[in-house]
Amino acid sequence: MVFCGFNKDSAVAKALESVHVLNAQHVEHFSTFNDAMDIADSQEQPGEPLNTLIKAFSSYGDIDPDLFRPMSKYLEHLSLPEDHVLWKQGDSPDGLYIIESGVLRASYRFAEHIQHVEESMVSGTLSGELSALSALPRNATVVVERAVTLWKLSTENLTRLEMEEPRLARCFLRLVLKGLFMI
Repeated sequence: MVFCGFNKDSAVAKALESVHVLNAQHVEHFSTFNDAMDIADSQEQPGEPLNTLIKAFSSYGDIDPDLFRPMSKYLEHLSLPEDHVLWKQGDSPDGLYIIESGVLRASYRFAEHIQHVEESMVSGTLSGELSALSALPRNATVVVERAVTLWKLSTENLTRLEMEEPRLARCFLRLVLKGLFMI
């Protein structure tokens, strides 16, 4: 059963909790309908980084598994719990992240008179690529909304990748850039 359209601390949530519905087995709660729809993409089993890379980039062109196989030695596998803060707006970038499963929520706060913006990022998407590649401070705060499995390409490992596997690095960076233009 799926519920959406209300927050965890709302009167609706409290009423459902009081009758033991909201926390029951096989019951999911999402703040918005879009979050509920997006979660279907993030329900795959954890795997190797190659599968996640193919999922992330296959819509931008053909992915040669043999070319991308060496990426695994540059990627760090992370499993993070709900509510973990991955980074805060203004932090120095430490790398980019490829989401294997779960959901991240980015919160953008700009000038005082501009509306606060949030987005959810699901499996098969990248997070933090703009600041990681530009070496500029993070432009959002990113928190784990649903327990997440990530593949992290640290800035140090990106430099190693460029030195040790220049052809792979060029191909990877081109795909990341294509992704930025597809937004």
